[in-house]
Amino acid sequence: MYFWILNDEKKIKQLTLIVLITVSFVIIDTIYQFTNYDPIKGFGKDIFGFLPDSEFYGRLSGPFENLVPGAYVSKFALIGLIFILLHFQNKKLQNFLTIIYLSSAGFVTYISGERMALATFLLGLILLI
Repeated sequence: MYFWILNDEKKIKQLTLIVLITVSFVIIDTIYQFTNYDPIKGFGKDIFGFLPDSEFYGRLSGPFENLVPGAYVSKFALIGLIFILLHFQNKKLQNFLTIIYLSSAGFVTYISGERMALATFLLGLILLI
């Protein structure tokens, strides 16, 4: 991958932008599904109108068929953060976007109900600090 994709700064920005957009979409979709909670049915529809499987009452699915939004966000959120750090040169804007992005990624990882995803995300934040 280094010689194919990561040898040019433009390609690195494109790759990290794609990761940032996809992670942000999963975050928005999962939060949307989280806000559509019904005590009888469980979590509501996502942006595409899909309902999570009824056998997993208290779990979010996000835009995925499987119950993996927390794992996806915890694994790729820090790669999306690279775009924010490389692209935005204004430190105040960079800090603001970093706090919003990491807070929402941590929130989605927490509400997804995946304990290992939350542990992975927190470990990544500790290593980042």
